[in-house]
Amino acid sequence: MAYIRSDTIEERPNENRQVTKNKLFRMAMEGKWEEVAKLFERDEWTQTAKITNSGDTALHIAISVGKEDNVRQLTESIWEPSRLRQVLEIQNDRGNTPLHSAASMGNVAMCQYIATVYPELVGATNNNGDTPFVMAALHGEKAAFFCLHFICLDKNMNGYGFSRRKNGDTILHCAIAGDYFDLAFQIIQLYPLLARCVNQEGVTPLHLLASKPSAFRSSSHLEGYYKIIYHCILVDQLEVEASGKQPERTDSPGDKKNLNPETYRACKDLFQLFWRMVLGGVEQNFWPEPSDDQPTGIDSGGNKKTPAYPENYRTCNDFFKLLWKMVLVGM
Repeated sequence: MAYIRSDTIEERPNENRQVTKNKLFRMAMEGKWEEVAKLFERDEWTQTAKITNSGDTALHIAISVGKEDNVRQLTESIWEPSRLRQVLEIQNDRGNTPLHSAASMGNVAMCQYIATVYPELVGATNNNGDTPFVMAALHGEKAAFFCLHFICLDKNMNGYGFSRRKNGDTILHCAIAGDYFDLAFQIIQLYPLLARCVNQEGVTPLHLLASKPSAFRSSSHLEGYYKIIYHCILVDQLEVEASGKQPERTDSPGDKKNLNPETYRACKDLFQLFWRMVLGGVEQNFWPEPSDDQPTGIDSGGNKKTPAYPENYRTCNDFFKLLWKMVLVGM
């Protein structure tokens, strides 16, 4: 008869848990979130199990993937509200809760869902002393920042208390340091007292802004047609976006730039065209003249002809061709 050592019997539960953790990790990596949710319901301890080398739980991974349905599926598999709060406050090795991850990614839906279930997490700090409020500003996620700000208002929580890092930097310092000037403008409107705050080195947000000369037009040293393109870029005037209620979610929350991409592209294409004409040294007919046997806009096969450049470029092209001819005649 074979005998089993008692210490082997005591170790078996731990071995089984490690096997389950590995299985949970594989399912999360393969995107099998329905199976993960079933495992959550069957084994309660898996809800808070840290399954990665950085101490992330399955919920951390679901948020990092960015799928809102997966996060809701996992949280809805936890029936008890008190247990759900325990799961949401689990920190990884960096001290980040799931709300930290959602705020740094700028996922407004996840931020709103988690902060509504557990509002106190807005003020939870990680190992660097950063709150989710700070993480949103640190990554320039304006929509996520507004979401957490309005949740603080709804729950009568003081946003000033969540706005500092361990080194004394405020959310205004973070926004300016990351060149998120539109977010910095909104922060000043919402938290004007932060404009006078100093960090541990005695640096105010104004000191930080003054150390960034490239942020000002007078210090933008561009050459060639890039300088002309710079002046052609249209930038919207900054306006106060926060009102008495939370703004509706848009398809592209947290836009960090107010540049007009169509204007930039048009200017860039136009001056690239001119530069090719100058470098070529010869007249290039980018718009062939219509012949008598081939009407304008129709090719020989009877199909509609697609021009190389939009119609509004033709006037510019003709102008530069005339200008080039004048230069050649003058030579």
